[in-house]
Amino acid sequence: MNTASEYSAVFKHAKRVSDNLLTVLVSKNPDKRAKLGLAIAKKMVKKAVLRNRIKRMVREAFRLRKQQLIGVEMVVLCRQKAGFASKKELSDSINKHFDSITKQ
Repeated sequence: MNTASEYSAVFKHAKRVSDNLLTVLVSKNPDKRAKLGLAIAKKMVKKAVLRNRIKRMVREAFRLRKQQLIGVEMVVLCRQKAGFASKKELSDSINKHFDSITKQ
């Protein structure tokens, strides 16, 4: 996702799926393409290294599941605890969210 209008459309029409680390906003995409948006706020995760790690992990999980997520737009938001989570905890959280989205 590139434009502010794409993000605002997802925020308006999205279903929320969340846990203590991440919140994922999901909406249908009329283009039948899977789209990912990341909103990892500096206010939530102070260190740039940690923000970038979260982004890399989410992008990789999305890339691996892109064929299963056809017709879905999603925005991933993080919570403050995400900055303190281990790689395993983050990976488990991301996988749990993406699994629940693919089942819908």
